[in-house]
Amino acid sequence: MSTALNKFKNNTLVIFGASKCGEYVFNYLKDNGLNISYFIDNDSNKWGKALFGIKIISPDNLINLMPNLHIFIASNFFSEIKNQLDLMGFNDYSIIYCHGLINNLYDKKIIINNIEKINLLREILTDDQSRKTLNNIIKFRCEIDDSNLKEILDLDQYFPSEIELVS
Repeated sequence: MSTALNKFKNNTLVIFGASKCGEYVFNYLKDNGLNISYFIDNDSNKWGKALFGIKIISPDNLINLMPNLHIFIASNFFSEIKNQLDLMGFNDYSIIYCHGLINNLYDKKIIINNIEKINLLREILTDDQSRKTLNNIIKFRCEIDDSNLKEILDLDQYFPSEIELVS
């Protein structure tokens, strides 16, 4: 089990989002040894049905799962769901960025299939900063951990100081 996920092993775990993203998160959590009790969804057409044999229930049922409840938000609408949970008085939740999770599975395959090319590229790079950047991008793609990107972010490397960046 992933060390970061280990803290949830004694909780009642639910996934908010019974969609494709919820499927990816379910498999990710299952592969890391966690058992999901329910899927939650705002779509009343899904209530009472099952996904992977796990019942899909209304957000109104969350109160019945207290006090040891942890919610994994698995939806592109994570901001709206977060606000919904906050209004309902729930604050023990994690947002799992599904786009990153889906890309992670795909990226690992690409990296494994192209490891020789990546090693050649690493040899071609002439400076330590470029090699560090490549290594941290690969780590980010494999681990979905953006701390690897923060470590290498140096806008001055790519943009002259006289250019004002608008974000």
